[in-house]
Amino acid sequence: MKFSCLQENLSKGIQTALSAISKESGLPILSTLLLKVEHNSLIISATNLEIGITSIIRGKVETDGCIAIDARIFAEYISLLPKEKVELEVNDQFVLHITCENYSTKIRGVNPEDFPLIPTCERTSSLHFVSQELKKSIQSTLFVVSSHERIQPELRGLYFYYSPTEKTITFAGSDGHRLTEKTISVESNIKDEYTSIIPLKTAQELLKILSYYPEGSCELWVSDTQILFICDQTEITSKLIHGSYPDYKSIIPATTTTKAVLEVKEAMKAFKTVGLFSKNDVYDITLEFSSLTEGRGELICRASNATLGEGNVVVPIEIKGSNLEIILNYRYLIEGLSQCDDERISFELIDNNQPCILKPLKQKNSLYLVMPIRE
Repeated sequence: MKFSCLQENLSKGIQTALSAISKESGLPILSTLLLKVEHNSLIISATNLEIGITSIIRGKVETDGCIAIDARIFAEYISLLPKEKVELEVNDQFVLHITCENYSTKIRGVNPEDFPLIPTCERTSSLHFVSQELKKSIQSTLFVVSSHERIQPELRGLYFYYSPTEKTITFAGSDGHRLTEKTISVESNIKDEYTSIIPLKTAQELLKILSYYPEGSCELWVSDTQILFICDQTEITSKLIHGSYPDYKSIIPATTTTKAVLEVKEAMKAFKTVGLFSKNDVYDITLEFSSLTEGRGELICRASNATLGEGNVVVPIEIKGSNLEIILNYRYLIEGLSQCDDERISFELIDNNQPCILKPLKQKNSLYLVMPIRE
């Protein structure tokens, strides 16, 4: 095997693949990167048996070949090299010789035949996304997904639903106390609807890769047990979570009695201010929606703590419907508002025992639901 490319491209490909390396694995081969040169490219692969990441680096190929190399030492060494041409050469004893300007080293590798096969996903039908839209959709739903082992397995992943009639993808996430949903349009030739649950780790790694490739589009291929994302020269293959996602649609109120509109920045500042006086580990604040004149009113935000004191902030709002008071977790509110791209947001409520729904005023394809704190 003999291959050369620019240090920047090589380092970027290595860092992308490293995300699949498991630090806690008891199998030494899983702490290696598979380097394979073929078809005028260097293919860098890593897996933890749940996720597989492959990155393709373009360069000059003199000889095809393959080697498995310690991921940590290889990645750190390449990152320290000058931003010039790097030459990689492997001999028959699986020793990797690296040269770059006045730098030269030899790293002992292992037989690539010991490297586990990365599961493949049947490529019969695909979905096409604009990279930035996919990134925003995952960001706006993934933050509520919990990795806690006490949470049921289905909620430790990101729900994914494809509608063939609407040509849309819906992502949803929940931790049992709150829920978020985002729908985007896609290009697809798939004729049947499709649902799956993407593991939290997989979705997190996809976000990282999408940040490397902010422009362009990406593809998604699905099967009953596997999912494959392709972004530029990078592929992520992952197992899916088995099971049925809870019927979250049933807890979203079809009608509401109170609707209030307020500025996102002003609301966040008010919630943070009174949140200083919320109870530890409860983070409770009381929101009182009150109508003053037709269409106009105020939101009184307050919290009290027997040890610290109390806080009170009044925010002007637009309001329709009944006056209402509800207790919510202010941290949940701030996290939801921080994902809002709109300047204004709508609060929709029924009573103090039913979920509160937050919707960006201009975006009709997303919502954030928070369960109330009952006294």
